[in-house]
Amino acid sequence: MPFLAKRPEGQDIDPIPAGTVQAVCYAVVDLGTQYSPYYQKSARKVQIIWEVPEYRIEVERGGQKVDMPRAISKRYTLSLHKKAQLYSDLVAWRGVDFTEDELNGFDIFSILGVNCLLTITHGEKDKKIYANIASVAKLMKDMDSLQSENGLVRYYMPEDQQEIPDGVPDWLKDIIKKSEEFGMVADARENMSSEYGAKSPSEMDGSDIPF
Repeated sequence: MPFLAKRPEGQDIDPIPAGTVQAVCYAVVDLGTQYSPYYQKSARKVQIIWEVPEYRIEVERGGQKVDMPRAISKRYTLSLHKKAQLYSDLVAWRGVDFTEDELNGFDIFSILGVNCLLTITHGEKDKKIYANIASVAKLMKDMDSLQSENGLVRYYMPEDQQEIPDGVPDWLKDIIKKSEEFGMVADARENMSSEYGAKSPSEMDGSDIPF
């Protein structure tokens, strides 16, 4: 009988191969204000997620296995300072610089559904190989745009409060829950529940409200 060696259960799948690929931005996720122990300061973060249709994966949805594009993401500080990575990647992606008006307020959700070229490289950490986005570029003129297969996902904390969309991966949900904003909303709701819980039913039924 064969003597088989195999990877452990739950082992991560191989990373997306290194190279330049066409991708579709399908998710922009507000991560809130996150503290960095390395830099010892807090900053507003956003995660941008792309589909890479060239590479596929079988996933289970609604009890059925479906063929879907692989995905890759990159985290940015939400800043359009000229030295910020988000600024340089968006300029390369758009193919034009920002106007003064755009620098005063650019809707980050406007990139949803937009195609680009991603250059993917590999890096090693803790004896594992990871795929990283080295650069983002505008789609070439002779290339057709692709539609998102996942559907577009957006999350903005002040607008959506704690209702995180189902399309946001669980590992990102965990990061969102560590943000300063998410914690403040959770504390406020807990305090409100405690306040109402301390009142008698007659105080809560609104019968003393004069309108």
